[in-house]
Amino acid sequence: MLSDDVKERGMELFRERRGLTILACLIVFIVSLSTSLVKDYNTVYNFIHEQNVATKERILQETYVNYESDTTNIWDKPDMYLTNYVGTVDPILVLIIYVIATIFILNPLQVGLARFFLTEDEDEKHRASTVFWGFRNNYLNIVTVMFIRDVKILFWSLFCGLPGIIKAYKLYLVPYILSEDPYLSAGDVCGLSEEATYGEKFNIFITELTFIGWWILVFATIWIFGLGLLIAILFVQPYFHATMACVYKDLSKSVKEETVY
Repeated sequence: MLSDDVKERGMELFRERRGLTILACLIVFIVSLSTSLVKDYNTVYNFIHEQNVATKERILQETYVNYESDTTNIWDKPDMYLTNYVGTVDPILVLIIYVIATIFILNPLQVGLARFFLTEDEDEKHRASTVFWGFRNNYLNIVTVMFIRDVKILFWSLFCGLPGIIKAYKLYLVPYILSEDPYLSAGDVCGLSEEATYGEKFNIFITELTFIGWWILVFATIWIFGLGLLIAILFVQPYFHATMACVYKDLSKSVKEETVY
């Protein structure tokens, strides 16, 4: 059962190793952002390109007096005007790269970040590189279990979305369980997660929802010289991840009394 002071304990956990926590979360954030940019490469490219095209059109309008009547001037100057889709990549290829990066890089990093917050090892506690723990400890099993988790969530998401959300909360603790025992099978890890989250899924959701004010602040100020991004990196993300690690500690207590992992 979740304790009422889970966010307070999350803040204490964050403050305990503030600098290292920020660095560890930053590493995962950069990889996660890079993976998302790969997925949205064509969208981002076309948006930037359209802005460039609009700028070039404006310049041409200001430069050529007969712009409206003689549009051939535009097409005669390839160095000043580019076609809309130069530089885009096959969407299927982009999707494949995104899936591979998620499976083999981002998922193990999520397990490593969980390890960073949960470990009692003094050496691991004082190293931001602990986020790479998943690559050094039964890596293939971690990749396999996390992949099976993602497939289960995707499968249940096909049923109007809501079952997928419920399944995601059932399997919420998978990275944390793997961070404590990377040798458990997918069935054992998923079973333990579902057992620990039984009757607590809504509480996990509410705990996440309590951060909505911070995320609104981040998105509202992100255009002010990147202030929102700075707030997210230096405070919101580390605080959030530390709190969710405390959520796992609370929910795993009853399971640990029955199962040693």
